[in-house]
Amino acid sequence: MVVPGCALAVNSLWRDAVEMRTHGIHVVGQVTDFGSGTSRLSSGALVRGSFPMIEYQDSSGSTHMIRRSSAWPLTRLRIGDVVDVIYLARRPEKGVVDCWDELYLAPVVFGVFMLAFSGIFVGVLRGAFG
Repeated sequence: MVVPGCALAVNSLWRDAVEMRTHGIHVVGQVTDFGSGTSRLSSGALVRGSFPMIEYQDSSGSTHMIRRSSAWPLTRLRIGDVVDVIYLARRPEKGVVDCWDELYLAPVVFGVFMLAFSGIFVGVLRGAFG
């Protein structure tokens, strides 16, 4: 069940990234603020992050705000920095910063999981783990 789920995720996320790259509209955005976010680890611990908030205008002149997925200190962005943003014409509010981790990190991670679980599955079938 994990392998097909990962394969579907890789297919969907990779297709979205390629569509964004090939048909996306490139605009310039600016870091205007840092928004706080909280995540809960599997251990139950709360982790706080400060994420760059980026404002950009689409081709119609509407202003949109997005959050960069990398939190400080993993990002070097500061308030006032200019970044490239890419969005699809049909969904201008769903823009992303035009960089490899925003577009390709998720499909690569799911691809690695798919390969790892496929290897475990084949090993179990061959009796390597028992």
